[in-house]
Amino acid sequence: MLGLGFGLAGTSYNGAGYLPTDADGLHAWYENGAGVTVHGWTDSSSNSNDATVADPEDVEAVVDGGLDFEGGNSDFLDFNQVTFSGAFTLFWVIKMESYDSQNTIFGKGSTNTQFLEMQSLTQMRFKSGSATSIFKFGGPENFPLDAKYLITVTRDGDGNMKIYKNGSELSQVNSTGLPNTGGFIIDSLGIRNDSDRAFDGIMYEVILYTEEKTGDELSSLHSYLTGKFGL
Repeated sequence: MLGLGFGLAGTSYNGAGYLPTDADGLHAWYENGAGVTVHGWTDSSSNSNDATVADPEDVEAVVDGGLDFEGGNSDFLDFNQVTFSGAFTLFWVIKMESYDSQNTIFGKGSTNTQFLEMQSLTQMRFKSGSATSIFKFGGPENFPLDAKYLITVTRDGDGNMKIYKNGSELSQVNSTGLPNTGGFIIDSLGIRNDSDRAFDGIMYEVILYTEEKTGDELSSLHSYLTGKFGL
């Protein structure tokens, strides 16, 4: 790890509005400043899907209530395997520091058969089952480095997917591989498999739902996260 340190502990959001636990289908909630240590991240959903440092010899750096990943092959977290056979909604608040390794957000253990990557300033890549989708956006910098933002990915029961940044849907340009109905099986945060395409940057908060969030419910969750992080 570079810049190893405990950093700031951060504080949990105490606003009176909508919280992730108010929505159905919550699978895991890696909450900023709550149960985050140099060795892992406690799940705030009450589902006990805690994320732990994969290599006991390694540790993460706590920064502003989140975890700093340095893009190394042992620099990631493991959590209980989950299979999204149909709809889902995934949220993450991040700040990326480089595109040296294609920045995997979610991956699957010792194989590279399932993953979601932020590959470049204007592109994301998603593999579910045997199907691969590439999301392309108009740019020039949809996902800039050294900037904090919220990304949301939703999938409905028919495999249609939408990408949001800071609560606003991004227009896709020449995306391929959609709809994608494959089963999405993941068990790691910050790596595509055990040694490939690690995430380089800070993850401030991550939330996973086993349902597609739409309408007022999605807007409420976006408001919670954008308000919390000043986005």
